[in-house]
Amino acid sequence: MPELRGQALRQALATLAPLRLRVDVTGSGLVIRQVPAAGTALEPGATARLVLASRSRGSQ
Repeated sequence: MPELRGQALRQALATLAPLRLRVDVTGSGLVIRQVPAAGTALEPGATARLVLASRSRGSQ
């Protein structure tokens, strides 16, 4: 599983496409959480869960 945090959904999906995973997405904006963690080995057809959130004006 690649590191996806900080990526927009479109970029994250493009990164995952060659791995042939199922992707469960919650929210919108940038990836703030992913399950499984980056570096985890996954078989094709496994499910990756992405949680996205919009960056607030006060965050850096």
